[in-house]
Order: sequence, then C-alpha cells, then structure tokens
Amino acid sequence: MGLILLAAVAVALVALKHVAGLEFPRWFRLAVLLVLVTITALSTWKWWGALDEVAREAHKFAWYWGGSFGMGVAGALLILVDSQKIPVPQILPGLHSDFAIGAATVMLAQITGYLVAWAGWWWTRR
Repeated sequence: MGLILLAAVAVALVALKHVAGLEFPRWFRLAVLLVLVTITALSTWKWWGALDEVAREAHKFAWYWGGSFGMGVAGALLILVDSQKIPVPQILPGLHSDFAIGAATVMLAQITGYLVAWAGWWWTRR
C-alpha cells in the first residue's frame, strides 16, 4: 500500500506539472519524497512482522526467482532496444527520459516476475 501511495503522489506531482503547469520547489518535492519513503518503509516493516513464516517464505521465493527472472527479461529488452532489433514506441514524447523508461521497464518486469512466482508458489502448495 505504501508503494501505491508513493506512486500516486509521484503521478499527481508530474500531472500537475504537465497538465496545470504547476511545479513545486525542489525542496518541497524532496520533503514529500522523504516523508512518503519513511511511511512506506515503516508500514512495510510492520506488515512483514505480522506475516507468518509460510507467507514470508512465499514472498522471499517470489522476489528472488521472479524478480531475478524479470530483471533478466528487462536486460534482454535493453540489448534488443539498444541494437535496434525492436522499436521503442513514443507513448508520451517529451515527458520522460530514457533513464526513466529504463528504470520503469526494469521495475515492471521485476514486479511481473514476482507476481507470477508468488502465485505459482501458492498454487503448488494449495
């Protein structure tokens, strides 16, 4: 839930900048980021402490295997894009950097791999 909150606030700040032309000072954006990261970390720590051993093992397995596989897929995509074997669509031209696209690709691939591995772990132990 903390990551969803963090993402929602980040999207809202970007939307305010690009849609309404409202840009907050750097110190404010940094302060908001630090507060949200702190809230996310504390809520994740509390959530992790409430899990039983089986649920913890499912998450560790899913993150290690699914996240690693997702990172490998993102690496392969990087090689294919860099060698111009596959084209990169310009979804929102001018609103992002190549670094942001790469970071988002890796995160999306890792989260997808995690979710697949997590569901598979529970499916095999039902």
